[in-house]
Amino acid sequence: MVHGRVVGEAGLQSTYTIAMRFSFADYSAYKRIMDFKNLTSDNGAYAHDGIPVFSVGGDIAIGTGPVLQPNDMVDFTLTRSSDGIVTAYQGTNQIYQFDDSNPADRNAVADYISGQSTFWFFQDDPMTLEHPKGLVDSILIYNGALSSAAISSGMITNALDTIPEPSTCAVLAGLMGLGLAVWRRRR
Repeated sequence: MVHGRVVGEAGLQSTYTIAMRFSFADYSAYKRIMDFKNLTSDNGAYAHDGIPVFSVGGDIAIGTGPVLQPNDMVDFTLTRSSDGIVTAYQGTNQIYQFDDSNPADRNAVADYISGQSTFWFFQDDPMTLEHPKGLVDSILIYNGALSSAAISSGMITNALDTIPEPSTCAVLAGLMGLGLAVWRRRR
């Protein structure tokens, strides 16, 4: 699996939507989906024995959708609205929701979600075994929280389905060009 990070000058703003399609080869124990603290804590979105959870010093939000199965692609979406409501979806169904607008009530959850300049996908801190093996099909990031109605209508699923892939001819032409450049350099 490709582990990746997104670095932004201002980081995520207070409202956003992150949607992704992925599969893990194994769901035993905790497997990191998203990290919002540049790999400096164990807080963030996980799959715990196949159940999506959000953890801040313990699971504060536990998914109610079907248990994730190894090697099955899943559409996972996380939104944060301007009033601090964090909502997760599995496909088009809401699976958990919590309020991070009052850090004292949620063990400083807001510090782990909004305003961070670097966040990671599918990678945990180096001292753990919580970074999973699997496949990433696509990741979409929206600057704003999509409504529950938009997600329930299949907007995210449709967007994940229509991300263009490079055509075979374009890939072959690019590889031939690269090969030609290497051949010319060696001469």
